[in-house]
Amino acid sequence: MYPVCRKAMAAESNGQRAGFVTRRQWGARKEKDGVEALNVPVPYVVIHHTATEDCTTISDCMVQARYIQDFHMDSNGWSDVGYNFMVAGDDGLVYEARGWTKLGAHVKSYNRVSIVDLNIVSRRAWVAERPTHTTNMTTPIGKVLIVETSTEGCITDCIRIIRHLQTDHKEGRSLWDIRYNFLVGGDGKVYEGRGWSVVGAAVPECNQDSIGICFVGTFSTEPPPEKQIKAAERLIAFGVSRGYIKPNYKVAYASQINSDGVNGVRSSDKLDEVVRSWPHWSNVDYLNNDTLRKEFCQSRYVSTVQLYIENKAESSLLFTKCRAVTFPLRFI
Repeated sequence: MYPVCRKAMAAESNGQRAGFVTRRQWGARKEKDGVEALNVPVPYVVIHHTATEDCTTISDCMVQARYIQDFHMDSNGWSDVGYNFMVAGDDGLVYEARGWTKLGAHVKSYNRVSIVDLNIVSRRAWVAERPTHTTNMTTPIGKVLIVETSTEGCITDCIRIIRHLQTDHKEGRSLWDIRYNFLVGGDGKVYEGRGWSVVGAAVPECNQDSIGICFVGTFSTEPPPEKQIKAAERLIAFGVSRGYIKPNYKVAYASQINSDGVNGVRSSDKLDEVVRSWPHWSNVDYLNNDTLRKEFCQSRYVSTVQLYIENKAESSLLFTKCRAVTFPLRFI
């Protein structure tokens, strides 16, 4: 632990509040090249949130600050943590990020986008295993694919189900990781899967230029709880506001594209009804029209033999479909 961190925590234990934690104190990484200077004074103050877990102590908040910086630099490809300052919850301290004199990366314009009650649980928080491999995805993407886990639902024990799913996908199905980009629990929380910048495996043949969002549960007779639906809608709105999803994106559910139940990828009737009510829903039966499906999925097709030779890993997701038509070459 950094000596300055020990001093800060010692001050906390003695009831002292300096009010400000410097980059050095919370262990920030050195910024990369490309951070621009900020012209001051500025005309606007933009309020945002991290969409991570809360923190209640200096040590916990320092860990969160480092995680946020790692995510922004390693996953988003930014030069530094995106914010100028971060304000902790029960901690009550201000954590220096880019500071007063450097341009932030928290929004792409002056538009302030507020997403209420969007709680994204990071991979670290649900103790995800490391992926075997990853394939980067270029954003913004144009499609949102909705599937379900076809398991029990969850209100208080979503992490147990999600960790079991990752184990099944990696060990039972030979995938590189949990197949979805995000999962939405019945508790109203969003769980980070492969995230925004990694190609998923949500729907066979259609994972390029798409984000796979999975509802935890089975929805044959009852629709998802309202807070689960709202969390998914807010996640999509968040993706649009941050430039991960194109404003003119299309939404489709699994059974529009693949035979229901293939490799455990499905969406039930009541979930499909929810998706059909969304304004960006693509009202096309891709399942029974190969031409439209290929156009929608924007994949390059090759023979099944070549597909298998090119990359055996994760091949079962596509190879077991075994149709006369060809399959996409690029793997997830």
